[in-house]
Amino acid sequence: MHARVFAGAIFIGLLVLCFGQAQASHDQTNQHPVAKIVGPTIIQVGNIVVLDASQSYDPDPNDRYLEFHWSLVSKPEGSRATLSRTNGPVISATTDVVGNYIFGLTVQDPHGNSTYTLTSVSAIGPPIFIDVTQIARILDTNYNRRLDDEEMLQAMRVWILAIPLGTSNTWIGDLEMTKLLQMWADETLIP
Repeated sequence: MHARVFAGAIFIGLLVLCFGQAQASHDQTNQHPVAKIVGPTIIQVGNIVVLDASQSYDPDPNDRYLEFHWSLVSKPEGSRATLSRTNGPVISATTDVVGNYIFGLTVQDPHGNSTYTLTSVSAIGPPIFIDVTQIARILDTNYNRRLDDEEMLQAMRVWILAIPLGTSNTWIGDLEMTKLLQMWADETLIP
């Protein structure tokens, strides 16, 4: 008779032990995945921006499979940009208009927990070329004034600061340069 009670106690003890472990593992909360986007923040307009979320991860040890859902949340007015795909860890889009493009990413684990993040990419225009001799000629012709080296550098800094980000002009005409230098000469535009 003692053997039966002893065997039953072991069975009940094992049942409690197993149930307790199952309950303890079930009580642990599933953590949300961590979303990480790697890619440029500034790109020249017309180029393809590639965004990579493959460094995203789930801190839960048994959750290895993640789903990726991308969206183009915002783009400049007039842009026809679209995503190369909306799922998967890596996507791309062509920037077709100067301005900011905002991309959204949702990373989801097998349990349905998800994390949402945004990244912004600024598409800028091509570089601007300034002809220093053009500045000197306009100042000499219009203002009978010759600049020393320091004044020439200051005039160029003013001009560069006055150019709006992303302008599509790659060559500055005499009229625009004259207007800017007039503002500089009148001290209404000082760096």
